Amino acid sequence: MTQIVKFKGGEIHVLAPDVLMFRYLLPGKIEVSNFKAGLRARQELIGDQPFYYVLDAAKGTKKFSEEAKAWGSVNPESGEVRLADVVLVKGLPSKIEVFFYNFFFKPLRRLKAVTSTEEALAYIDSIRPKG
Repeated sequence: MTQIVKFKGGEIHVLAPDVLMFRYLLPGKIEVSNFKAGLRARQELIGDQPFYYVLDAAKGTKKFSEEAKAWGSVNPESGEVRLADVVLVKGLPSKIEVFFYNFFFKPLRRLKAVTSTEEALAYIDSIRPKG
C-alpha cells in the first residue's frame, strides 16, 4: 500500500523510497505557498534525500499561477534535491502544455510528461544511475 502524507493544499504519495508523487487538491490555481507547503511536507518525510518528483496533474489541480510556474522551475529552493520532474497528464493536449512549459521556463531539471504512473516509474528507472 502506498504511504500518503497530507499537507495544506495537497498530498504526497510515496511510490518508492526515492519517488514522490505530489497531488495538489485545490479549487483554483497552485500558488507558491502551496509549493512551499509541499516542500515542508517532503522535508518532514524524507529530509534532504534526493528524489524523483512526479506531479499528478491528471487527477489533481493542474493550473499554476505565473509566479508558481517560475518558482517551481528555476528557483533552487523549489527543488535542490529533485533529480528529475515527471508530470502525469491525461492526454496529448496536456503533454503539449508541458512541452511549452519546458520550452519557455527552462527548468533546472529534466522534465517529462507521461500518461500513467507505470510510465512515470519506467521513465525514472531508465534515467536512474545504475550500480
